[in-house]
Amino acid sequence: MTKVVGRVSRYTSLRLKTGEEKYFGSVSVTTTQEYSFYTNGILCDKFLIEPEVFVIFELDHPQDKSEPEAINIELVTDSDLETLSKCAQSNEKSVWELFFNTSLYRAISNDEKNDEKKDTLIKLCFLKLKLLNLLYKSEAKKKIDLLKSIPDILYLESTELCKELEQLETEDYSELYNDIPIRVYIESKSLRNKLKDLMASRILTTEAYWNIYDQIYQECTETEKIEETEEIVDEVSIYIKYRPEQEQNTLIHELPNNLKGEPKIFQSFKPKVQVDFIWDSFKANSTSEWDQLSNKAKIYSLYRAFEEKVCITDLIKKISQDDDALISFAVKLFSHKKESFEEIHKSLLTLIIRAC
Repeated sequence: MTKVVGRVSRYTSLRLKTGEEKYFGSVSVTTTQEYSFYTNGILCDKFLIEPEVFVIFELDHPQDKSEPEAINIELVTDSDLETLSKCAQSNEKSVWELFFNTSLYRAISNDEKNDEKKDTLIKLCFLKLKLLNLLYKSEAKKKIDLLKSIPDILYLESTELCKELEQLETEDYSELYNDIPIRVYIESKSLRNKLKDLMASRILTTEAYWNIYDQIYQECTETEKIEETEEIVDEVSIYIKYRPEQEQNTLIHELPNNLKGEPKIFQSFKPKVQVDFIWDSFKANSTSEWDQLSNKAKIYSLYRAFEEKVCITDLIKKISQDDDALISFAVKLFSHKKESFEEIHKSLLTLIIRAC
């Protein structure tokens, strides 16, 4: 007999004249399809059967009845792959949603190390996606709801499932970007680009965008993924580098500290933006802020310090030991009233020679 999955819609008792209680009920397969059952048709503990629970059963058509009856009724469990498969393939929304929203998670967590079982569950996900595409070609939301309900671990196990996400339109992806595991973003540059598209479309705020990138960066560093960390840093740096100065002035305040603390990222801001951001701290302790600045930003900070008559004596001592000829020359040039022409000329010659 073919097994069917349904939900108990009614389960009650009737006291007979003999005083005996007779239990009976009905189970719904769809909103219009319902089958009756009796206590003797229940294989599991009858006290576990109650309205709204999901069961798997077989159909029997007694000769004296006009409709089939549900028999061999058992509760849906997360360990039986046959039952889970029936749930996944059901056309009844309440049944397949039970599988994807509840049973699939429990089936994975109960047996995380069983690769064969995970492969079977991944295949069920693809089977359901295929069925949804056939039944609801024009309704993207059903596919999105399904993708949203798939447990993280399956996305991490299956590059093919990730490709399903990558193929979504930007607007559709906005429905589930926040449900995607950070580790999936690490592996998929295409999905990171989708985040950028969401921000460009103003569907995703800049704050939310950078918070996700911050989580991606932290996950990379904590798991010591060196190549991936460098890739993330490069992406952020390139994005910042080509922003206009006005936008950079806002962005440097919005960017999470973890990202901003990366020298390559911080130095991708324009020199003036870097210096403006650290200026108050620079005036208080110029040597502590010096190393995080790019070379051009260092020169701009020196110019501004001399213009505003900020005391940078300790910094000058540090720079005198610096091997960068351009910075050494800038110090002498900006402090020309204290430096002899001969010293400036000597520094300029050194700078020219090193440039050759």
